[in-house]
Amino acid sequence: MSHALTARLALAKHEFQFTHALGQNFLLDDGLISRIADAAEVGAGDCVLEIGAGAGVLTAEMASRGASVLALELDRGLAPVLQEVLADLPNAQVVFADAMKADLLQLASDRFGEGARFKVVANLPYYITTDVILRLLTASSPSPIPRPGVRWRRRCSIMARRTRVSRCRPRRSRPGPM
Repeated sequence: MSHALTARLALAKHEFQFTHALGQNFLLDDGLISRIADAAEVGAGDCVLEIGAGAGVLTAEMASRGASVLALELDRGLAPVLQEVLADLPNAQVVFADAMKADLLQLASDRFGEGARFKVVANLPYYITTDVILRLLTASSPSPIPRPGVRWRRRCSIMARRTRVSRCRPRRSRPGPM
């Protein structure tokens, strides 16, 4: 059974209700999920920090490729869905935490080992896209000061709404936060 179908069945079985305030929009297309994992160049032996596990379809795809995946998810209501989708994947771990408050480097160190390099893959809700990208680029902990000597970024692959991505290009002499 495909990861997307497993997730759809688990969402229905557990009567999961999407939360508009969290900007939830789950990816449930196996073809798209595969292309995202390809674009992120996720493969066997990789360590991946995923921000926004959602229904776990991308998490399952990356873990199925042999990557060690640590997925952050804010919505604890997804716990039974994620348990079902990731049941046969011991190399996938879910932590229920807020990516804007959690010490991402510490979580990654606990999962992958101190100093391990890891990739970041995310399907971000529109309302936190700018903040998460800026946080990933400037710091690895809630502190705005990056830790000296830490080189954790090897690749960041982020899915975002077109309206947010278009804001990444400066359109005036003084660009906004993106």
